[in-house]
Amino acid sequence: MTEQLIITPPPTPNGGLHVGHLGGPYIRADLLVRLRTLTGISKSVHVSHFDTYQSYVFKKARQIDSTATKVAADSAQKIREDWSSAGVTPDVIGDNSTPAYHDFLRKGVSVVEARTHIRTQQFGWCHRCQQSLVESLAQGIGSSVYEALMDRWERKVSHSTSGQLRWLALTAERP
Repeated sequence: MTEQLIITPPPTPNGGLHVGHLGGPYIRADLLVRLRTLTGISKSVHVSHFDTYQSYVFKKARQIDSTATKVAADSAQKIREDWSSAGVTPDVIGDNSTPAYHDFLRKGVSVVEARTHIRTQQFGWCHRCQQSLVESLAQGIGSSVYEALMDRWERKVSHSTSGQLRWLALTAERP
């Protein structure tokens, strides 16, 4: 019997799963694993994980005056309960908030850094807020136009592990 790995996309841990999310990839993957195993086609393993870095987690935390860590943990528990109530049983559930996962990423980045020429490049720069601006060609950063945009848009700042590269990504708020 051959072995098969079935990977489902990570649910965003910012709440429970609605029927569409549950019935989409997760119930289908669970049924596929059971079918392939029962028919002897293959020994299948269902793998999923929680993507705690999704911007929706941070947005939800802000909406309910909580922390992203708490929202992700509470929501991951709700998702596990939703999977269980639907009879979905992933064989492996990864969690990118664990120290083991962070170690895995550090090692992966080290391998890439050792094999790659990495350069630091400065993007558009806001002198007022001391932030580099990705895909920003706007003039007059720090003006009332910029302030109005920032009131309407969500700001996310991300730092590389070495702290050399910083960027500011703007994403439109959804009503």
